[in-house]
Amino acid sequence: LENDFFPTIGDTRQAIGMLDAVKNISRAVKSVDKGIKGAEKIVARLKKKGIDITAANAIIAESKTQLESLKTALKSKDFDPTTTVDYLETLNDLRDQFEEAVDTAVGNENVGNLPAVNFFGATMPKIPAEFTNGGGNGVEKIDIGF
Repeated sequence: LENDFFPTIGDTRQAIGMLDAVKNISRAVKSVDKGIKGAEKIVARLKKKGIDITAANAIIAESKTQLESLKTALKSKDFDPTTTVDYLETLNDLRDQFEEAVDTAVGNENVGNLPAVNFFGATMPKIPAEFTNGGGNGVEKIDIGF
């Protein structure tokens, strides 16, 4: 029993961890998609006010490209959670860059209150440690400041 049962417990735990990660990533993809749409609304609002939003538009375009790449990676037969985490971290960085680009573009203009761009809710989804870079030494949760 010990030789037959206990070695499979680790495999079972890894499979459960993978299912949890996929569930969380699926939510993150939906959240990022919604966040990009919110960013597009902000850009449209600023454009109406005559503010140059070229840099912000470029970041939105790159975010869309990264999101599509993430979706493709998730559908791949060679699904790699580590690569998926890299995409999520890149999207998190792009969200930060978007906010900086908007702040720079707005400068001292009075544009009223702009909503925050929110890609992941309060934090990025938690990914099991064994699926992050460095075999558990990577980032499991990234605080994005909301």
